[in-house]
Amino acid sequence: MRFESLARRTVAATLLTAAVSSLVLAAASALALRLLWREYGRLELERTAETVARTFQAELAEHEHSLAGAGEEILGQILTPADRAVIRRGTVVIAQSGNGPVPGSGTGLPAGWIETRREMPGGLVLELVRKPEDDLPLQRLFWAALLVAAIPSSLVALFVGRWAGRAAARPIEDLVVRLGAVHHPRDYISVPPETLPADAAVLEGAFSGVLGRLGAALEREAEFARNAAHELRTPLTRIRLLAERAAAGASGECRSELEGLTTEVDRLARLADALLVLARDETGGLGGGETVNLADLVRASAEGDRRPVAVTAPDEALVRGDEDLLRLAVENLLDNARKYAPAGLTPKAVLSLDAERVILAVETPGIALGAEERSRVFERFYRGPAAREVAPGHGLGLALARHVARFHGGDVVAAGGGEAKAVFELHLPAWRSGT
Repeated sequence: MRFESLARRTVAATLLTAAVSSLVLAAASALALRLLWREYGRLELERTAETVARTFQAELAEHEHSLAGAGEEILGQILTPADRAVIRRGTVVIAQSGNGPVPGSGTGLPAGWIETRREMPGGLVLELVRKPEDDLPLQRLFWAALLVAAIPSSLVALFVGRWAGRAAARPIEDLVVRLGAVHHPRDYISVPPETLPADAAVLEGAFSGVLGRLGAALEREAEFARNAAHELRTPLTRIRLLAERAAAGASGECRSELEGLTTEVDRLARLADALLVLARDETGGLGGGETVNLADLVRASAEGDRRPVAVTAPDEALVRGDEDLLRLAVENLLDNARKYAPAGLTPKAVLSLDAERVILAVETPGIALGAEERSRVFERFYRGPAAREVAPGHGLGLALARHVARFHGGDVVAAGGGEAKAVFELHLPAWRSGT
């Protein structure tokens, strides 16, 4: 089992982080370029002012120009009409050029304009204003930066996200695999916490603790059932013996009552035996057992002075296991059919086998089980409303048959018999010579 959703969420989160980071990086790059562009414009204005001042001084030194004439000539040669320049001495304007806002007017410059001021010998001051050409393609720069940042960061995020997702899911996947192999709490194989990440170690410890407590509770329950069954056997045997002795010397109604008491004691003894079998752990298996001809057990259980069961079976249907337990399972299935089949209808037992399995199908005619009841009939002590009206019982027969089947590596299932009959199938692994 793969935790693809966890890996996908990790990849998606990493990709989203990469996308947001790329967007922020592209926006920051565009903003930084804009600030650098504005600073470049300011430096260019400073260099222009330096050039005007130096050329103005040289022009005055080399030619006999008036201040106004030299200023007008230099400003006209160096500056463009978009620039606005003024050469002052105090408040007196010596020379000026351009069409922009008047520098040093005290009213401030319009948005987008920048200004510089340069002092010159003789108390002269050069004031220069300019609106830099906004020819920086910020939108294109933004998308270009986003593209350059997004592609490599997305590839890195995809790789890192997949690696991180798999690394995060690996301890959970391993835990799920180990839990899937658990049939009994003792089957759980724990992993040393120091070999796991901190969060996975906490989860591992929690599962180990829960399964340990569950195993202890199951063992206490099984031990109680074993002790109760053993303790019940001795007094039940003595009561039955006393009832038989009393019935032998009694007559009439008293004898009938004592025989009824013997029957009830037998029912209690069978219940104690059932509890003892159910207390055995089905996951432990048999580890061997003997070869049993299930066909003989079916025919023997169908015969006798009890209600007849029609049997269809081959001469041999060999399985490996405990003969007494298998006989108990078969008798419970057949007795269940005898008990609930309406009068005048004959229960059937059909035994078949193939290379892998032996299947005993027991049909109870005239009984229909709904889907919900089919899922509950194997619960211990469960008896449906119709079953309680038809015959007495403890609700352990089918649960006992399934328990024995699973103890032998098989199962008992409620097959779909439709409205005309109820069918329960006992599945057991077939035995072959040499296996």
